[in-house]
Amino acid sequence: MRRRSRLSWIGLRLFGILAPLSIASPALAVKDVQLFNLTNISPVTRVGTYPTGDNAISLSTVACNIGTENVPWLAPMDEDHPFIAYSLYRLKNDRIEQLGRSWVKHTFFVNGASLCGICSDSGGTYLAVNCSDTYSNSANSNQFYLGPREEVDPYTGLWEACGSHFDGVPVDCLRNHGSTGHGPLDHRMVVNDADLGNADATYFYEAMIIVRDDVNAANNLGTRRCTMTWFGSSWAFSTPAADNPFTPGPAVATRWLTGGANQLVASVADPGTVYLASKATDLGGGNWHYEYALYNYNYTRRIRRFSVPLPSSATPSNIGFRDGDTTPGNDWTPSYDATCEAIVYETDAFDKDPAANALLWGYLFNFSFDAGVAPTTARATLVPYLPGAGQSELSIDAVVPTPAACLVGDVDDNGVLNGFDIQAFVEVLLNPPCDTSRDFCAANVQSGDFAIDAADAVGLAALLVSP
Repeated sequence: MRRRSRLSWIGLRLFGILAPLSIASPALAVKDVQLFNLTNISPVTRVGTYPTGDNAISLSTVACNIGTENVPWLAPMDEDHPFIAYSLYRLKNDRIEQLGRSWVKHTFFVNGASLCGICSDSGGTYLAVNCSDTYSNSANSNQFYLGPREEVDPYTGLWEACGSHFDGVPVDCLRNHGSTGHGPLDHRMVVNDADLGNADATYFYEAMIIVRDDVNAANNLGTRRCTMTWFGSSWAFSTPAADNPFTPGPAVATRWLTGGANQLVASVADPGTVYLASKATDLGGGNWHYEYALYNYNYTRRIRRFSVPLPSSATPSNIGFRDGDTTPGNDWTPSYDATCEAIVYETDAFDKDPAANALLWGYLFNFSFDAGVAPTTARATLVPYLPGAGQSELSIDAVVPTPAACLVGDVDDNGVLNGFDIQAFVEVLLNPPCDTSRDFCAANVQSGDFAIDAADAVGLAALLVSP
């Protein structure tokens, strides 16, 4: 006993020596760049005659380093620098629409300031801790630093200089492409006259900053409200000061829905996040209008297919799609999948068309239709465009037409539970149907797990014994 007590005493002494060392160990340095504010939006140039002209528009961004490590801010062709992308939205007729979006801005230099803390280091090639950096409208629209969004991984913040837009010809990992050869609107955020200054609309501009190894992507984007007026030869934009704070988060999640009945904002990650805002509006006479805004926040693989449950007894009408561009030839094609009992919008798969109009990061697409079915909350389905690690389908909660009812366990659909359902269940187990179909509904006895598996076999056996 005495020996054990002595060992315990020695252990306590050692703990007393080592514990302060552990407590005193410095915290692991982290990168955390916050989009701190949006301060201005204005036109850069325009092409065409009012009211059918096109306008290149840009905005000013303020970023802050609220982490504990200096963040590299090196001009391309160096690969370690943040990226800025921005968009303009309109809220009109109870729909949020993305009117225009920029290519991605490659940052290149820091003028450190103290807008979000006491900054003691002007930086230059890095954004120091507690320092802010403002990129003006002209800097964010400078075509010399604008590159395709497709080249940037929005989830990791990685970009490869070799073979990039800036590399040009020949591909030699050197900067061969600059500002020459561009038209005035090329690569900038372009919005048509007809979409601006609508008296019955509200407008918001949004920016997003992507930083390699950032620990908190949630504080990387936000929006502010703006107005615009036509003054004979150009548009004048304003960012009202009153009741117009910078609002963190994507416009689709913060600027449209109010949380009322038959409204929902949901997200799914795989990794990288996609948002879906959905709403059903009662048109009277048993008819409903369904409206969806699908936004790719930072999902690298993009989205090429969107489907919503719709029972075969319903006939959709007033089917709509908007992708924010003026190229009707690349619109997603709507159809009805009778097997899955779903309305489907899609573009070509990557192996068929490597340049298909998939939902790229920072893009928002709209989908809508009318149907004579009341709403409920169920799952819509997304299909990725690019190959890679992750799920082959993503499920996301949404306000949808109520699917047709099924008798759980009646897998062979003869109206009763009996032994014939066992063989039908085996077929479903070996060849899983769409999770929006009647077969899935009947076979998914343990409905909470959203899968046809052994647990459902046990549940089916229990139903057959005690129906």
